[in-house]
Amino acid sequence: MQRFASPMRTVGEDGWFVYFRLYAPLQPFFDKRFKLADFERLD
Repeated sequence: MQRFASPMRTVGEDGWFVYFRLYAPLQPFFDKRFKLADFERLD
């Protein structure tokens, strides 16, 4: 498996979109209590 320094590379001002996949989600997901945290910018 190849590892990257930054797995979320972007090209200029084109922007980006994230897919988040859950493997074997637990009950809070189905109860709609699970909330994915917002991304934080790292400088």
